[in-house]
Amino acid sequence: MNYILITSPDDSEMVTSYHDTEMAELYTPMEIIALREGNVIFKNGALHADMLAAARAATLDELVNG
Repeated sequence: MNYILITSPDDSEMVTSYHDTEMAELYTPMEIIALREGNVIFKNGALHADMLAAARAATLDELVNG
């Protein structure tokens, strides 16, 4: 299960959960890779972030860089 935080320009936020098959229908392969690496992507006028991957990336950065 993938938990995606979507933040739109009007300051609304929502978290949606997608199975891998749903992710493949909504995102390109490069977008999926970026999300799974903890990066944020800009799609359809909104920011998208995989919440778990982003948390792992932030935690690793904090552990490594203090």
